[in-house]
Amino acid sequence: MRLWWVLVTAVAVTACVSSNLVQCEDGLACPSSDVCDEIHHGCVAPDQLTACDGLADNSACVAGDVTGSCYDGVCLPHGCGNGIVEPGEQCDDGNQVSNDGCSADCKSNETCGNGVVDEDRGEQCDDGNHLAHDGCDSTCQSEATTWTIVAVEPATINRDSSAYDIARGRLVDLVAGTTWEWDGTRWTTDAGTVPIGSALYYKLFYDPVTAHVERFDVDASGMAKLLSWDGAAWTAFSQAQIAITQSSVVFAVTAMFDVANDRALLFVNVDDQGTSATLTYAVDASGTWTTIAGPDLSAEADLAAAYDVSTGEAIVMEGHYDVGTGANVVEWSSTGGAWTPNEVYQMPIRDWSVTYDDARGHLILLDTRENALWERLASWTPITGTTPVTTAGPPGLAYDASSDALSVFPSATSAIWTWSGGAWATSIGPAPYTVGMLAALPALPGFVVLGGDAVHDHTWTWDGAWHASSASGPPARTGEVATYDPTNRATVLAGGNNGSDLLDAWSFDGAGWTELAAPPPQSPIYAIGYDPSGRDVVAEWQSQMSFPQVYDLSSADGSWQSAGFGPKPDGPTDLIVDSIVWDARNANVVNLAADGTLYDNTSNGWHKSLSVGSTGSVAIADERRGSIIVLLGDGTGQVWERSGGQWTQLDSLPIAVAGAIAYDPVQGRVFVLGASQSVGTLLLVRTTTSSAPDETCAPGVDADGDGLAGCDDPDCYWACGGCPPYTTCP
Repeated sequence: MRLWWVLVTAVAVTACVSSNLVQCEDGLACPSSDVCDEIHHGCVAPDQLTACDGLADNSACVAGDVTGSCYDGVCLPHGCGNGIVEPGEQCDDGNQVSNDGCSADCKSNETCGNGVVDEDRGEQCDDGNHLAHDGCDSTCQSEATTWTIVAVEPATINRDSSAYDIARGRLVDLVAGTTWEWDGTRWTTDAGTVPIGSALYYKLFYDPVTAHVERFDVDASGMAKLLSWDGAAWTAFSQAQIAITQSSVVFAVTAMFDVANDRALLFVNVDDQGTSATLTYAVDASGTWTTIAGPDLSAEADLAAAYDVSTGEAIVMEGHYDVGTGANVVEWSSTGGAWTPNEVYQMPIRDWSVTYDDARGHLILLDTRENALWERLASWTPITGTTPVTTAGPPGLAYDASSDALSVFPSATSAIWTWSGGAWATSIGPAPYTVGMLAALPALPGFVVLGGDAVHDHTWTWDGAWHASSASGPPARTGEVATYDPTNRATVLAGGNNGSDLLDAWSFDGAGWTELAAPPPQSPIYAIGYDPSGRDVVAEWQSQMSFPQVYDLSSADGSWQSAGFGPKPDGPTDLIVDSIVWDARNANVVNLAADGTLYDNTSNGWHKSLSVGSTGSVAIADERRGSIIVLLGDGTGQVWERSGGQWTQLDSLPIAVAGAIAYDPVQGRVFVLGASQSVGTLLLVRTTTSSAPDETCAPGVDADGDGLAGCDDPDCYWACGGCPPYTTCP
């Protein structure tokens, strides 16, 4: 009976030569032995009608050789191709042929977004929607998810870890095998790649012959290497075993390039079982290592080296500081032969660096601990009338030929100082001073960060580049929380501490800050999020009661109202909360507590779901996937996703950082802004890339080609005031 439709069609074609046909009202002609099935537009045997007399639809029936069910009073066989859409079928066009709007197995209507992958129509995926940036784009093509590292600033910059690349016009800094560069505008880094080697001691310097920054590495076994940086990678140029043993104590390492003699010089100050010595090596252009007579440096002295272009001398300086007697410096010089000790200078030398200043034509010494600036004339002479930056740790110091100025990179702050002979100039750096709150700002698209501390109150935005906002706003603080409020299209910030708890709330719309109504509980605020099911900002306070109180910010009148969430099952032990997010697939608010416990809030109150096993973990809602994402705080960089009741481990962070997390609803990006103690501050961006163009959300425009334009496209939920995917809103 599966062929009955085809047979009837053949009969209809030959109707002109046969008079034994029954003409149906819909134009179909049936054999005289059959009757017309006007409802299903076919021909059936008479007993297929009588078999269903008095039977309800879907009742089992038998009519001759047909075994099936009753549909609209007709007994028809089960299965794809019978013209009836049965359970498990999306369509049934009366045949078993694909590419005609109904697949051969009747399980797909062959349209993107129906949840069935139609490979013969070129689909790579189909997640049942027309959303992009959720793993399957709006044209049913798979999307690639990648993490990108955006440099913010290195963990440390000091005398030994940095050198100025004159040829390329940028400072090069090495932190734990990771290379950073400052081009005068922003930092870049090769973080995430495999560093070359692992040295206990290293020193960077510039080689004007190769026009590269060079690096001496010395490891614990005494293996020394000379490496060269071309702006993309370090290349090992030469290596040698030097006279360091396991019993040696290395006090200091420094290096420089001797221009007059076309060689790199390495100085290692060691003590071996009570015997101190200065190991001095020269490496020529062929990579040959030679032990040479060097300066007789004192044990435990602090070392710095530089080449004085004006005199053609290689200069090594050893600094001594004693709390009782103060500081002094011994200078050693050589033009290629013996090293000569010069006079002892009583200089305030504690955190110091030396470089050659082309504009002044002299070596310059800067001590950022003692606010001291000296230049090498006939002797070292203090430069008066200027007060340099104060900070702890020997700073990075370089002469920038493009601006004819010294650039100072203090090791303990992100400020960058410059000096060209007059007053010192400073900036707060190209990115946030510290990482505070972080929240999405779709208007950019990007995010906003309050990048300050208890003293600084800088507001920054990021849309692919950092922008410092001049808008005045919340007082300086740490420990604040923030979320994006799509109803009012603004970021909401609350709480924090600047020596005492701050009990205020603010909103930022990309242009300026507005102070909101003061929250009612006079106690610290520990979490904030957005609940789309009520279109409210939800915040959680520590309470004097045995459980945190949860309030929501009413969009209608701007007041805070109790959310009525009730107590958590563990009482006061879980008062501090890091994250409060919306789980769309489970339709409830989720709290991730500071101890790593995850709570779900349902109609029956709070329920402990599980412990993610580490403190410092943070969570965010992935709106386009309807899931929640948890970044573990255990230093592993692991990322997990809960979709419905299923947990899946996602690609880990390329570098584990501790910081803040935000979600970009425009492009489905996840931002993680935080610090790695061994590398620096990084912005990590998880991007899900679509092959189709992004929707513009302009009226009547279908940029991604999915047949939906403007606000009719679910991709535009964030721009059109609609609900996030998988969510029902009032």
